[in-house]
Amino acid sequence: MITFNHKGFSLVEILVAAAVVSLSLFATVVMVRKGQEMIALDKHRRMARGIIERTLEDSDYQPGDYNNLATITSPTPTDTIIDPKGNIHGSLTVAVGAEQPLINGAAIPYRIITAAITWAELGSASNETVSISKWVTNIPDDQ
Repeated sequence: MITFNHKGFSLVEILVAAAVVSLSLFATVVMVRKGQEMIALDKHRRMARGIIERTLEDSDYQPGDYNNLATITSPTPTDTIIDPKGNIHGSLTVAVGAEQPLINGAAIPYRIITAAITWAELGSASNETVSISKWVTNIPDDQ
């Protein structure tokens, strides 16, 4: 009479366990990779914001010279290096808009200075954009 030893694992059990472990490892690698991409994107957004703020601070615009805001605009997008290590380049634009809102029935002129950088993140099909808007008004000294 032949007796079977039922100790140990069958081939099916080993294959199922290997599949579960493989799936778990794959999911962990995907999560780590996605986390690294999010960290890199956040870094590039912070760097782009710093470039925009520095551009507006370094411009020829003087707060008292409301009518000469055109000196800070860029007529064409400017190639800007966002991250030299990652070779990330973006397009910097600065625009000034003229608005005439009514406040308490009186027209108070103000302008919106908008600076933006748009770039393509490595491995991404879509473009990223960071923009900053500053509002400037022309209030006469006699008010």
